[in-house]
Amino acid sequence: RRQMRDDPHLREQLLSLARTVQKEKPRFKEVAKNCTVDNVLDFLHNIGMDQYIQAFRNEEIDGTLLVTAGEEVLKELGISSHFHRFKIQFLFKRTLQSTPTTHALNVLLDSLAAN
Repeated sequence: RRQMRDDPHLREQLLSLARTVQKEKPRFKEVAKNCTVDNVLDFLHNIGMDQYIQAFRNEEIDGTLLVTAGEEVLKELGISSHFHRFKIQFLFKRTLQSTPTTHALNVLLDSLAAN
């Protein structure tokens, strides 16, 4: 924090990135339209939820369906664990929200925290 106060250029750079992130915040349903069934299956694999891949494949769950699916839909897919349902939906929405700018902001914040 002290470094930000001492360096107006760094402070302005951080504020500029934060403003850009706010503008880029996607609407989940719009971004999810581009996620195919295969994208969702890859996502499940990447978060260690391989046990649900076959059910998602069988029901052809794409990004739009996953974003709009409620607790009951996920239960019907065989996801009995509340934690697993939460993890899948939370991480999927977080993945949809990721942009190059949010990554740049996180790198900058990490470097500030290290100093």
